Amino acid sequence: MRQWVLTAPYEVRRVMALRPEALSAVHRIFVKEIARWQKASAGLTDAETGSVTFVQRFHAALGPFVHFHVVQRDGVFTRDEDDAGRFHTGRAPTQKEIAEVAARVAVRVTKWLRRRKLLDERPAEERSNEAPELS
Repeated sequence: MRQWVLTAPYEVRRVMALRPEALSAVHRIFVKEIARWQKASAGLTDAETGSVTFVQRFHAALGPFVHFHVVQRDGVFTRDEDDAGRFHTGRAPTQKEIAEVAARVAVRVTKWLRRRKLLDERPAEERSNEAPELS
């Protein structure tokens, strides 16, 4: 088992906290990108993976801090000719591979949020200190 943790910038965490559909989308993107890496590193693109996710909504001081802890099998599953499942042990990701997964997640999450107009992309100095209204 391996734990993957995804945090996001404040603006994205806020949207995730207030919009269940955004929380679900970010989670789906993160888990799919982990699975994509696992399948590619095993050379088994038709394989399946398995994970359990814990959504943590606060940090140690109980301030809001939405992020994911994904416990993922360290390997992939395939089916044999007799339809029996077979587990293929995976390897640990390198720092470079972790950075690549994170970069793909960032690109996909940003696209998803932009399409729905959920990101305030004005420069910080142009934004109010007041919490933005989410439509």
